[in-house]
Amino acid sequence: MRDIFIGIDAGTSVIKSIAFDTKGRQIAAAATPNHYETLPGGGAEQDLARTWADAATTLRQLADKVPDLASRTVAIAVTGQGDGPAGEIGHLRWRARRLPAGLAVRLHEAHHA
Repeated sequence: MRDIFIGIDAGTSVIKSIAFDTKGRQIAAAATPNHYETLPGGGAEQDLARTWADAATTLRQLADKVPDLASRTVAIAVTGQGDGPAGEIGHLRWRARRLPAGLAVRLHEAHHA
């Protein structure tokens, strides 16, 4: 039975993944610090491969807390800070600057695109 939604937020200080039931109640959460390099003049730069790896780590941690997470997941919403991340996950590409604050992606469609 598909009964879980996952939210992933790659914030400026923390990357977190949270599982919710279909009524919107939080079931479990996992988080890891986000990493970035401060640039001269006050800017910041992130290694997107590192950001994705850290996000994947939070998903694995979430799966350790929620039985059968992958088979129970209905969709995943992804969001990021500021203009947001740009990158590629398998066949799924996104550029958050062009999308609403959160993007729901049906797992089946994303996996088989």
